[in-house]
Amino acid sequence: MASRQTDKNTTIIRVYKYGLIPKGPFPEEAVTELWRANKLWNNLVGIHKQNRQDFEEARCKADSEYKKDFLNLKHINHDIDNAYNEKRNARMQANTREASHPLIIKANAKINELTKQRNAIYEQLKSSRKKADKLIDKAALNKEFNAKINSATNVMHTGEMYNETAWQVNAYFKTARDIALKTNSQLRFHRFDGTGFFNFRFRRKGVKIDGVCFEELFLGNKPKEKNHARLLLIETDDTRRKPRILMRATLAGGRKIATQTRHEFDLIYHRPIPEGSQIQDGKIIRSRVGDKFSYHLALTVKQPVVEPIYKQNYWDGILADELHSGVDGSVFDFAVNSGPDRATKFLQNIVGVDSDGSIGPITLAAITEHDSANIINEMFEHRQKFYESLKTFEVFGKGWTKRNKKTREQALSLITLA
Repeated sequence: MASRQTDKNTTIIRVYKYGLIPKGPFPEEAVTELWRANKLWNNLVGIHKQNRQDFEEARCKADSEYKKDFLNLKHINHDIDNAYNEKRNARMQANTREASHPLIIKANAKINELTKQRNAIYEQLKSSRKKADKLIDKAALNKEFNAKINSATNVMHTGEMYNETAWQVNAYFKTARDIALKTNSQLRFHRFDGTGFFNFRFRRKGVKIDGVCFEELFLGNKPKEKNHARLLLIETDDTRRKPRILMRATLAGGRKIATQTRHEFDLIYHRPIPEGSQIQDGKIIRSRVGDKFSYHLALTVKQPVVEPIYKQNYWDGILADELHSGVDGSVFDFAVNSGPDRATKFLQNIVGVDSDGSIGPITLAAITEHDSANIINEMFEHRQKFYESLKTFEVFGKGWTKRNKKTREQALSLITLA
């Protein structure tokens, strides 16, 4: 799990990574989809290289001083490449890679001298480039570049690859290109080796912002909206040491179900996603391990910063500082899980006061007249009956029950400590 950024000190973006086990052979159509993504990357790199060449040709044509410096740089780079070849030959001749060998010392000295000359040419080129840039139509060159990039990413030119994956390949390309331009490095073509990723975006129907809660990914929750979802969670298996979730993903194909390639995986759900989090996007990643492949699901999750939000919205919301030890933890955990209003009303019902959802002097006075252990046990019973009344209990019931039992145990132990 990796932290990526914060949002006004209230949320943080984290990436949760889970292992995937394919159910059966990985589809050839899905491998073809990965090949299309790799081809798109190479097309984008090719457009970038052509754009850089167009810029250099325009500068050389517009300014003779720049052309001279540019050709000098080209020649020195050629000399440095030859110097590295001579170093490799020197190692073979010396039958060693030790830098202390005379032949290798000589080769390194030549490389160092040529590198100093290249650095000097770089500095001179920077000055002449500023002058040349004022003489060329950079806007027209950039416009042409952007048009080619947009065209290459269009679904009509990607073999009908899913837009979400094409957009992400383009996003990675833009980031790599910015770094290459700043560091004067080269973007490289990728040889396809069967690896890559399938990108998914999660958004509620009618909403313009990405983000759904974990439960919304399960099949059966709002089925009319989820019928054509590309990534769905089917059922949970809690019988193993690490829970598994059966996941179905659409990896290739068009809009019609008949043309889609779907595949199922066992998701190793070793790290639960915190409640209140929003899953913004995800990637199924296929990596090579020797002559085999491994699979992972990476979810980008926007989650609340726990301490201030839980303290303000839940702990303070139930006046936990005023509750008896043990009772505070029992009510607090239910408040986090199902809301402070419901937790408060359950507590008020247990102690026999009006269930208005707000803890005040009357509720606090009634609590002091009841045994803390009895309150905790009754809270457990009320909470369990509430869970079992929900339609999704069949899917999440084992986890809810386990949490409810653990909360009761911990709350009762706090009474002993007090």
